[in-house]
Amino acid sequence: KSVTTLNLTDNDIRDDGALALANMLVSNETITDINLRTNKIGDDGAKGIATALCTNKSVTTLNLTDNDIRDESALLLADILLTNKTLMDIKLSQNIGANYFESILAAHADPRMWAISYETLMMVNDQAMNLFRE
Repeated sequence: KSVTTLNLTDNDIRDDGALALANMLVSNETITDINLRTNKIGDDGAKGIATALCTNKSVTTLNLTDNDIRDESALLLADILLTNKTLMDIKLSQNIGANYFESILAAHADPRMWAISYETLMMVNDQAMNLFRE
């Protein structure tokens, strides 16, 4: 059997662990669900994961809730959603402000993109709030 779910919640993997995971994701074709909640992943780790998701076509769910991802890296992750049509559920809450929402909203325009979590962001614009009320 192949591994399809990877749950590393609260394992303190930080950027080094995220970069190692990103290297694996470039060629992995079986993992669909990744939970990296509460791992102190910063911008370098998030950028590595975003780069890996440019080529990975198996991951459908990515949870990056409660890490140390700032706006620039969140924007890069949002941009990946415009090209990676496999990733359908991304959770970025408890990381950042709302400066990346324009790209998130553009990615959400694709009807296949079904969930973007923002529930605890500090700033949320009206357009984003309306999107999640539908």
